Order: sequence, then structure tokens, then C-alpha cells
Amino acid sequence: MYDILVTIKSRADLNYLTKLLAAEKIPTSIINTPETAGVTCSLSIKVNQRFMARIKVVAELHNIKITNYLRIIKTDIRYRYIKL
Repeated sequence: MYDILVTIKSRADLNYLTKLLAAEKIPTSIINTPETAGVTCSLSIKVNQRFMARIKVVAELHNIKITNYLRIIKTDIRYRYIKL
């Protein structure tokens, strides 16, 4: 299992999705989106990849547009991000 970043352009949508996921008992963290991720959003939701399918369903039901899903890979001294 690995962690992913879920990026959303709107901060309001990001906060709303986080609340919806908390209601679904999905553990999340709001983090600053690293510049090395190559996306324009300033905040992202960090979550375990096993919840990805549920996140897609919740976002679609509430008309929240997710910009990217990025897999987090830890190398020796850095993190890399791969678009899913």
C-alpha cells in the first residue's frame, strides 16, 4: 500500500471533500502540495491508495472536480510523484 495526493483547484471543494471523507471514516491529511509534484494547486489531500475508488465516488456524487491523483514514492532523500 502507498499514499496518494488528491489535488483539487478549489480550496472550498478541498475542504468540503475532506469533511465528506471524514464522514465516510476515511483518514486524510491536508498538506501543502510540493512544487516537485508539478501541479498548480497549493493544497492537496494525502490519503492511502486503498481509498481511491471511494474518493472518486464521493467526489462525483458531490460534483467536486479532482485535478490529479499522484502516487507518492519516497527515494533515498526525496519524494517523487507519479500521476495515476
